[in-house]
Amino acid sequence: MKKLLIITALVAFYMGSLMAQKQFEGDLVMTTSDDEKKVQFVIKGEKVKMIPEMEEEDGESPEIIIDGTTGDMIVMGEKNGKPFAIKLNLNEDSPMGAAMKLQMNQHADVEEDVDHAINSLEKIGTERLHGYLCDIFRGRNDDGETFKVWMTKELNLSMADLFPIGGTATNPIKEKFGAIGMEGIPLKVVVEGEEDEAFEITPKPRSVSDDELNVPSNLEVLDMSNILMELMQAQGDPDKMKEIQEKMKLFEGMNEH
Repeated sequence: MKKLLIITALVAFYMGSLMAQKQFEGDLVMTTSDDEKKVQFVIKGEKVKMIPEMEEEDGESPEIIIDGTTGDMIVMGEKNGKPFAIKLNLNEDSPMGAAMKLQMNQHADVEEDVDHAINSLEKIGTERLHGYLCDIFRGRNDDGETFKVWMTKELNLSMADLFPIGGTATNPIKEKFGAIGMEGIPLKVVVEGEEDEAFEITPKPRSVSDDELNVPSNLEVLDMSNILMELMQAQGDPDKMKEIQEKMKLFEGMNEH
């Protein structure tokens, strides 16, 4: 599965620029070849809601709303039978965004694998998938196994639109994709080996209401965007530190999923 994740990262970081045509609105349903994982993306404009259709040991996986305009990511779920909603601002100039960028920079081995895969890509043909015309690319991963990617431009989307909070951290990969003429969103990725690994995306166009991409009005949102700064400021203040630690317990529960 690591190999498939590397290829997914390869296409996920591509920041395709939008064409003049209307952007896709509706659902993208992503499934893996073993049917163990299924994720629904609800898309409208600069907002995306991710709904994992899989169960964790202690309940369902949390849902995530991402707003590309504000840079906010809201995670909704349940902990000990109680619903929660946590907001994190991930713009690059925010404390959490800077921390994420630093973490990405520390994973040089993954970046090297992605670079190797990008440099090996070549277009080998075209094919219609789910009614959309796709360019087919073949490449080779760091382990020498071949993979194929079916990319379509007809949805006017890139994988970056599934996580619409941009930043300079992704620009180098964007430039590499632009140089090889790889545009659009992958509807299928297959890593060929003894047992093929793959994921496939099924587009389901529809009209999406604003309510679907908003937090329910009866659910209080806990803003954790400045938690790192608050921790620094609470040094020497036991009461304030205790308050922040209570927040962190919920945050740690979210990360366990």
